[in-house]
Amino acid sequence: EEQLGEFILSGPVTDTLGLRLAAQFSDMDGYFENEAVPGTASIPAWGSLGAAPVTESDFPNNETLLLRGTAVWQPTDRLDARLKLNYSDSETQGNGGEPQLVSCPEGTKSILPVRFIGGEDCKLDDKQNFSYLDPVAAPFAFNDGVSYQDAEQYFGSLELDYDLGNAFTLSSVTGYYDVNQES
Repeated sequence: EEQLGEFILSGPVTDTLGLRLAAQFSDMDGYFENEAVPGTASIPAWGSLGAAPVTESDFPNNETLLLRGTAVWQPTDRLDARLKLNYSDSETQGNGGEPQLVSCPEGTKSILPVRFIGGEDCKLDDKQNFSYLDPVAAPFAFNDGVSYQDAEQYFGSLELDYDLGNAFTLSSVTGYYDVNQES
């Protein structure tokens, strides 16, 4: 359940300069149903492992914004320049990086008095079991104990090509990349 929109505007500004702006936004509700039940995982003498109620039944919930600007400049027959600037912002709520267990040759029983990996049944379907951390039991937990990943990226490149003649070209490529990620 994802909504996706794209926008591209591109064209010449002058005889020597062309610009392009591209944007994409997506909003996804998730492709797994979280069936975790809080309080089912416990260890004698410790009690509950600090599971909190699941607030979102579908996961991962993701919003992503992508922006790209490109400028191509050809002031002479010998010089070409291309500048690309990019921005990306992705925010994911709920676990989105764990694969679904579909092969459990040893079965799903555990030697500990804890259900097998959150109650996973090792069936290929759209259901998984991920508990949230109770902020009371785990005060160090970020995002109210809900797993998440946020990534913001800035990157760009500048490419310059100068035709020196006699089948020789002088090229320069400069790049920049900055990422801020939290999970």
